[in-house]
Amino acid sequence: MPTPPSLRVADLFDTAGEAWEGQPWVALGENPGRELVFGAVGKPWRASIEWRRVEPENFPSFDEAGWAKMAAAFVGHPYGTRRSLLTYEARTACTDPASAARFGHYWTLVSPGIGVVLRGALRAVRAAAEHVSRQPS
Repeated sequence: MPTPPSLRVADLFDTAGEAWEGQPWVALGENPGRELVFGAVGKPWRASIEWRRVEPENFPSFDEAGWAKMAAAFVGHPYGTRRSLLTYEARTACTDPASAARFGHYWTLVSPGIGVVLRGALRAVRAAAEHVSRQPS
């Protein structure tokens, strides 16, 4: 059976020659090949999102007013002998009531489009995984 593509946080954001250190998204945890968790701090409700890089060790305790802390996870679950189920979960916690209200308005506007993008991304992941599994070993 062929080796599946890697499942690492760096694979998500270390693209187009951009250094990993320049990304606002940070690795919060990973179990290579099975699970990865990543997060960022930002103000997504702004026309040009303002990001603030918060290192992983400071992410849980970060509480400066005016920000949204976003965390997401991809988890691969074995599903039979030759298949997997990929799940995605995301959570956002705002650091104060005013930011929570701003984020709520923002999310109401953008969530339908984000759903379309995520479904497309998951279809692309599925197609790539199925292509790899059809290759001769």
